[in-house]
Amino acid sequence: MEYYTNDDYPIYAAEWIKEHLNVNEIKLFNEYNYGSYLVYQDIPVMIDSRADLYSPEFNSPTSKKEDGNDIFMDVQNVGTGATNYDEVFNAYGITHVITYSDSSLHSKLKKSSKYKKIYPDAFEAEKDNRFVIYEKVSNDIENKQDTEGKKDTEPKEVQNSIPSNKTIESNEID
Repeated sequence: MEYYTNDDYPIYAAEWIKEHLNVNEIKLFNEYNYGSYLVYQDIPVMIDSRADLYSPEFNSPTSKKEDGNDIFMDVQNVGTGATNYDEVFNAYGITHVITYSDSSLHSKLKKSSKYKKIYPDAFEAEKDNRFVIYEKVSNDIENKQDTEGKKDTEPKEVQNSIPSNKTIESNEID
């Protein structure tokens, strides 16, 4: 008997994340419904089913509700389109996004030049057409324009990139 199916949980996407991304270096935006499965797979998440931990009073550095973030509502508002996803992603330092392939967030991200779909490729789509993963793309031109004329007193943000784990053997080239 199967307890988990890829219709409800990102089984194949989680395997792909663990094989292709350094989970200790990414900041993953995920939707509430399957965050617990990702935690079960040792993938750090933005939110899971322990909703109370994501309310302002539980994540405040001062233990005061007014000093905390309402992560639960931020995730919900991004999912419903009530909030600009890019503002929320920037506020939390999001480098990667996993979402349902039929979500409005996926529709928005696939039109954005700031995000690149990295999962699934054509081969992976044969077994997983339910989830997609995006990576935030470094825009060197914008970064250069932002830092021109400024002194080098502030640390520059390091953009995350996926290391290529596949090497092409000479006999693979036609």
